Amino acid sequence: EARGGVETPSQVRYLHYVAHLCSLDAAGAVPGGRMPQLPPECEVRLEELELHQTWVGRSPSELIAAVHSREPLGGSRVLFWSEIALCSQESNSHVRFKLGGTLVTGDVRISIFDLKKLVKRASGSDFFQSAERAQLATLRASFGIDPESNKRLLSKIADRPTCLAGEEPGCLFTFMFHVYFLADRQLRLPMSKVDKACKKPKVYNPNGEVVLSYF
Repeated sequence: EARGGVETPSQVRYLHYVAHLCSLDAAGAVPGGRMPQLPPECEVRLEELELHQTWVGRSPSELIAAVHSREPLGGSRVLFWSEIALCSQESNSHVRFKLGGTLVTGDVRISIFDLKKLVKRASGSDFFQSAERAQLATLRASFGIDPESNKRLLSKIADRPTCLAGEEPGCLFTFMFHVYFLADRQLRLPMSKVDKACKKPKVYNPNGEVVLSYF
């Protein structure tokens, strides 16, 4: 999902993963000069995602979080859409998304979307699978938006495995991690370590953070 050199905090995070695998050998390298072995499969369930003091100013009024899994042949698909978070000037300092105990393994990406831009720009794009757009239609309908008009708006959305992570319509910021390297029950990242957000310090507070809880 990425091209070129090491440019994003997630890519740096994965370099640290490789360094950790190498350090498992006392000499600092895998015996025999071989490349580090892939980490064993393990699973966690995602509980919730919290945004603390994330924006410098006001946040978009409607936010939604997506949990993506990496596909074997490249690209990703959405495993889970959160409920819609309605934000006001008073409430955007702490935003919470319930992630439904979604079971994940291996490489995982979590993205935060401006829902209005997602729905508006998704028309005519090739980013999401039919099951994913059905979930979006259900979510929008639950907030009083006509489901039939929403389905028409999203009718052209399909899977696009070649898109870059974070380039989906309306994506504000995103981050990737591997389940094997998670510790304790939380992953805490300052906004300076979140893809896309790290490049916009006038929009996103570098001292704000995202907190992912899992079990």
